[in-house]
Amino acid sequence: MLRTSAMPVLALRYDWRETSLVTLHNFSNRTQKVTFTVGCQRDGVLVETFDGHHSRAQNDGAHHITLEPYAWRWYRVGAADNTLDRSDLSLARHGIQ
Repeated sequence: MLRTSAMPVLALRYDWRETSLVTLHNFSNRTQKVTFTVGCQRDGVLVETFDGHHSRAQNDGAHHITLEPYAWRWYRVGAADNTLDRSDLSLARHGIQ
């Protein structure tokens, strides 16, 4: 869970295989202006997965995003396609054959 400047907004960061996804959810019936930092590699750019509402971190290192009432956004951290950044998924390493 990420700390934000707006109480009605839930921000979550998911990390898997050295890539990250950030989701924002506005649970308010009012527009919210939210400020937050992601706190991982390549977090200066957030690429919105569905609508193109991309974000670049400001000089303070934080993202400043406006969410409409009950809006949600999903962001890939760093790039639109981070497939090549993923770590190797070795099932044998986890005892699965």
